[in-house]
Amino acid sequence: MAEKGKVLVCEKCGNIVVVAKEGGNPNIDCCGEHMKEKAL
Repeated sequence: MAEKGKVLVCEKCGNIVVVAKEGGNPNIDCCGEHMKEKAL
């Protein structure tokens, strides 16, 4: 599950996502790949 408050980044295009609501899918995809957690 993607945890609320996590920041994810796409390593291909640089899109950034901040998780606003927890969901059942642990992976968020962009450009056909799983986004990686970004260390702040």
